[in-house]
Amino acid sequence: MKKYEIISDFKKRHDAVLIKEKTGDMDYNRLPIYSFLEVSCEYDRKTFMVKEYNYRICMHATDTLAHWTSTPEYYVSVAALESAKKELRRMIKSIKQYILTGKNHPAYASMLVVVKDVLKGFTDDFYYHDAFYLGLYNPAKFVWVVGECHTVIANNDEDSWLCAMLKSNPKDHLFYWFGTKLKESSRP
Repeated sequence: MKKYEIISDFKKRHDAVLIKEKTGDMDYNRLPIYSFLEVSCEYDRKTFMVKEYNYRICMHATDTLAHWTSTPEYYVSVAALESAKKELRRMIKSIKQYILTGKNHPAYASMLVVVKDVLKGFTDDFYYHDAFYLGLYNPAKFVWVVGECHTVIANNDEDSWLCAMLKSNPKDHLFYWFGTKLKESSRP
């Protein structure tokens, strides 16, 4: 019988899963004892093949502190590790599909024209992150900012982080997509 659970939240983080494995029957409060281990990966963004796995020991499911280990089998079973790696490979494969879907979004062709004129560096922002966002969420409307070294998609132009970014980058271009046409706008 399997004593572990693989937990993932693809929309929040698509390169990591959490293993929750029962490692003891009861603690002093008569509660089951669990080990938590986050398994994340580095992968090639062209081939979508996993290059390296990383392991972080967690005290509980929402632990954010970094307790990295190179010996994950000390904390969870080999079967749990293999299941986590299998799930990560499945997730990475779906990233590729979302990017392909994003490149078929109605806004993508118009965005590509802008990118070829404006974006000079960090092209992954557009070809990877923006395409992934379009494929994952299929937004009917969004705000898009393009600079020489970055692109950003947001749900609305009232996002405080987006406003701060626009103020600190006066040469950036601001666009709106409302379902049929990408329209450049004056800055707020």
